[in-house]
Amino acid sequence: MASAYLMSRGSLLLLCAVFLVNFHMPGRLGQRIRVSHRQALTFGRKPSSHLKCQMIPTRIRGRLTRAFRVQSIPISGKGGTIEHVDPGSPDWNKTELFGDSLRSLLKPIAPLDDVPLSKLGTISLVGAGPGDPQLLTVAAFRMLQEADVVVCDRLVSQEIRDLCKGEILVAKKYPGCADYAQMEIYRWIASGLRSGKRLVRLKIGDPFIFGRGAEEVIEIERLTSGRVTPTVIPGVSSVFAAPLLGGATMTHRGVANSVILGTGYGRNKSEPAIVPYQPQTTAVFLMAIGRIGPLCQGLKDNGYPVDTPVVVIEKASCSDQRVLLADLNTAPSLVSEHVIKPPATIVVGEAARVLYPVDRFTQGLVDVDTMPIAQHFSADDDWENRVLDAVVQ
Repeated sequence: MASAYLMSRGSLLLLCAVFLVNFHMPGRLGQRIRVSHRQALTFGRKPSSHLKCQMIPTRIRGRLTRAFRVQSIPISGKGGTIEHVDPGSPDWNKTELFGDSLRSLLKPIAPLDDVPLSKLGTISLVGAGPGDPQLLTVAAFRMLQEADVVVCDRLVSQEIRDLCKGEILVAKKYPGCADYAQMEIYRWIASGLRSGKRLVRLKIGDPFIFGRGAEEVIEIERLTSGRVTPTVIPGVSSVFAAPLLGGATMTHRGVANSVILGTGYGRNKSEPAIVPYQPQTTAVFLMAIGRIGPLCQGLKDNGYPVDTPVVVIEKASCSDQRVLLADLNTAPSLVSEHVIKPPATIVVGEAARVLYPVDRFTQGLVDVDTMPIAQHFSADDDWENRVLDAVVQ
């Protein structure tokens, strides 16, 4: 009895030491704990226990396994839901992602030279617009209705996904997983073409505006040795739709006569160069909300006054759209305070607040009832039965 008690107590103290030395304690049980290695472990007397953390250092993993019957479970997840895995980790080759090892996932896909042209499928790159199904083009809607397989990114709205009649494959491009998710998209495309399917590659906004559209056309050409030419259906880009729907004008006589477009992330997570300040120019940024702080600092470093207006439109055209008013000094803190998430469009320049005069609108979230333009969302009416059925007919 005494020896068993001491063993149990010693094991408990060991476990406590592991948590204190090796982990950043979470706020509550069951949350992920970040450490240097990335393999999930299930703690508990029974394998079914739901207390989970990341892989512990090797020097103590064996002792915990014996004392607490720890069950090792590799992190995996469809569509890139896994956290980023450090390529320098000893578990790089063992850790599984999308049902395959990370290194093998990033290997180029073999061309489909063994498939006769008559057996190859077809593919279309289709722009989904900013989110509201009513902003789809008629051509895009027809493609979604006729496709056997639709491959889309996670930012495509659920309302648009619901219009698809065939199978839907969603690649969740979270930070740290974008390259892996992109390769999974290529594998899905290769599989669909090999099976003779009618594929739609559905991309938020417009395929060729910060959408990797040209890269995917090149990859399809490589996969099929030039035998399959994809159809491209334009989409309403958030570059134009989001500012309009958020009441942020991009051009205005006497205020702004030019517009520049930018993105928050360059290739390999680099920071794109910022065009120096020009008083009568509006800057619009896509996919930049995750680095709003460095972006605002970069703009100020390139001559933008600190009080330059900033308007952020989150989920433009969707029923939960939000508009945030700020300036270059306050934008990072306000975005954090109000938990603005992608997809979001950032509009910078004096023209952005022409319809939001400072004597009537303070910085922060804009009340939808006080917006300078009326809002209409397709979820508010029976538009699908009245309009889309007519299109199908």
